[in-house]
Amino acid sequence: NILLQRGHATTALAAPGQRRKRPRGVGSNVTSDVVINATEMRRAPKTVRIPCTIRDFRHDHPDFYLPGEGPPGRSFGHVKGCVKQQLGPDRKPVFHENGTCFNSSASFAQWYNDAPGVNIHDNFTMEFLPNEFGGLTYDNPAFFPFDGKAWGSETFEHNYWFTMEMHVDFVYVPGSTFAFKGDDDVWVFVNGSLVMDLGGVHTPLDGAVSLDDLNLIAGEKATLDFFFAERQPVLSTFKIDMRLKLDDAPLPMPERTCMIWGDPHVNVFDSVDSDGDTINASVVNIYGHGDYWIVRSRAISIQGRYNATQWSIDGQSATRAIAIGGRFMRGHTLIIEAMDGQMTWDGGAILQDFPSSFEAEGIISASYHELEEPIDK
Repeated sequence: NILLQRGHATTALAAPGQRRKRPRGVGSNVTSDVVINATEMRRAPKTVRIPCTIRDFRHDHPDFYLPGEGPPGRSFGHVKGCVKQQLGPDRKPVFHENGTCFNSSASFAQWYNDAPGVNIHDNFTMEFLPNEFGGLTYDNPAFFPFDGKAWGSETFEHNYWFTMEMHVDFVYVPGSTFAFKGDDDVWVFVNGSLVMDLGGVHTPLDGAVSLDDLNLIAGEKATLDFFFAERQPVLSTFKIDMRLKLDDAPLPMPERTCMIWGDPHVNVFDSVDSDGDTINASVVNIYGHGDYWIVRSRAISIQGRYNATQWSIDGQSATRAIAIGGRFMRGHTLIIEAMDGQMTWDGGAILQDFPSSFEAEGIISASYHELEEPIDK
């Protein structure tokens, strides 16, 4: 049984009739436990703090409103096309001359630039926490970073009129995503191009983008620029979910499992749930033989080999060996031959004696020992 989990992988090998050399009197309750410290790929993300810039405005700014007010000539709601598709040379949104979103290019230029007497600049640190999807989340249903300071609440419960901008550099890895839910205006740019447009004074809206659709090159650096505005004293909800490889940090990976038993059943990556129950059909011919990929990516590779054995039923195949390698193994290869009981590290046999243990510091620790009861009971 092989179980891959966030932060480590454990392997328990105990197939009925396996020929590993055992001490006298010990049956199938002999197992080899392997713990692989897959920190290169699966280190659970810690709190990530990203600096942002916020600017406070008064309610009488021509682009900010009191209750019941709204932009001239239109109703409230989601309005696209308020800014141009490309960021300006200052890495800021560019006013789109369509006359429906803002009062003027001059008033909009004050949103994300310091304007003495018009706005007050401050710094704000956004603390992202690990989420259940292996990414990071900042979630604040009452997002009022200027409460109690700057221009103040102006007789309202909160200080509602402000903007925020966040800029991050990341390394593109397939599977990267960015999502937002909240109000009011939000624009997200990747490599200077608009990829999310939630413009307008509106109730909370959802937006999401898969970076796999943006023709980015895996392993290369990219930029993400996020712009937000709260323009009216009705709600201020703010939630970001993202899976991005920031700086040199590893990409957070969601927890997944794969299970390989020494009988004719072969279930590939994500074909079983957390209880080991099959949720997808096998992809190999259980009466054949060959090699197959259980997991294959730039970070990790797990390959299986199967064929019929003297212990198989009616000529069906069984998993004979698995090989684990990839970047998270730091160039090393672990091969486990379940039926023959052979285990090698970079071609050299390990765990030959009973009991015995093996360790490659920071990568793998393995032991060969007896269980209280058979693992396949």
